Amino acid sequence: SRQVALAGPTDSDRELERAAEMLLGQFDLTTPVRLVGMAAFALSPAGQRPVQGDLFSAGERERERKLDRTLDELRRRFGEDAVRWGGEEE
Repeated sequence: SRQVALAGPTDSDRELERAAEMLLGQFDLTTPVRLVGMAAFALSPAGQRPVQGDLFSAGERERERKLDRTLDELRRRFGEDAVRWGGEEE
């Protein structure tokens, strides 16, 4: 079993996916995998925890946040399979 702690709180689908992919990359995937899981701890409502600012990635984080909100709305209106990331299998 492997785990990773993120640098700070996030609500970014892509950031969580990148962390999961990084952990999965530590395994030899030429052998069969029985189970893969993901858990989240120390959850808090959005905006309730202070986040250390970063001059170089603030614009990128805001762009990802807007994209996540748009994708969430599309999935809410049209179903979970309405929008997928490129290369994502069905």
